[in-house]
Amino acid sequence: MSEYDKAAMCQAIRDVLIAVARAGDTITYEDLCRRVDSGHLNPAGRGHRTRLPSLLNAICERELHMLSAVVIREGRELPGDGFSKLAKRPDRLDSDDPDDRKAFWNAEGDRVHAHDWS
Repeated sequence: MSEYDKAAMCQAIRDVLIAVARAGDTITYEDLCRRVDSGHLNPAGRGHRTRLPSLLNAICERELHMLSAVVIREGRELPGDGFSKLAKRPDRLDSDDPDDRKAFWNAEGDRVHAHDWS
């Protein structure tokens, strides 16, 4: 994926995540890929498992809040492992404890939903 494609994909994903956050909702990784509607993120293939984490990381690095907090695993109602890896920084989450990670995700989800994304 070229840098131009990556920038366009990040913007498309960011737009979807902001719409989901404004609605106070969550979205599965698979539904996110479908809404972005890109051959690069085919939810039936491996594209979303290999490219989506990198794209979500790029988005979260630029935002005040971790927009990826609204993305969950289908059937689990929790984020993927990549969320905890991305959050694991001293200024965000400085713990490996599963309870701390879940509490951080819940709090970050609340911040993302409450933020004024206009």
